Amino acid sequence: MSLGPTLLNRHRTMKAARGIVSKITSCVFCLLATAATTALAEPREQDFGNYTIRADVVHSSALSDETLKLHGLSKTSQRQLLDVVVLRAGKPPRKTVPALIVAHVRGPKGYVRQIDMHAARAKGRVSWLGEIPATVPRSGLRFVVTAFPEDDTAVSMEFAAGPLQGPTR
Repeated sequence: MSLGPTLLNRHRTMKAARGIVSKITSCVFCLLATAATTALAEPREQDFGNYTIRADVVHSSALSDETLKLHGLSKTSQRQLLDVVVLRAGKPPRKTVPALIVAHVRGPKGYVRQIDMHAARAKGRVSWLGEIPATVPRSGLRFVVTAFPEDDTAVSMEFAAGPLQGPTR
């Protein structure tokens, strides 16, 4: 018993359509994964009128030798760090300003850990680095950074970070 030409053509058309849909779906997932990875690598920045907080989660191996030396670290330290600067509003290039920085990381189960932030000054700029505790999970983290600039106006931002590199302790 043979299938008629019309039924056979429909079957071939449906099979080809399923293959095309499968390939398109794969491409969409690849693009979404790439976009998510790119977004995780970009610094987070939030404007508060007079001040802007810029924060990023970085691995110590990604920092310049000058920055590592300034903060007393080495490339071999293999640490996850929270990098923060507070900028004054104005025309570029905007200047960093001194501030008290308080930072916390919240894990996926809701617990909170403080991140000890340390300031470094060089060439008229000030920045803060804090080591993310190795005991926190590597994914599902939210960071809260609060800055108290010189005029005591508290500004705070919150952001999520993707999977961190490196092992836990």
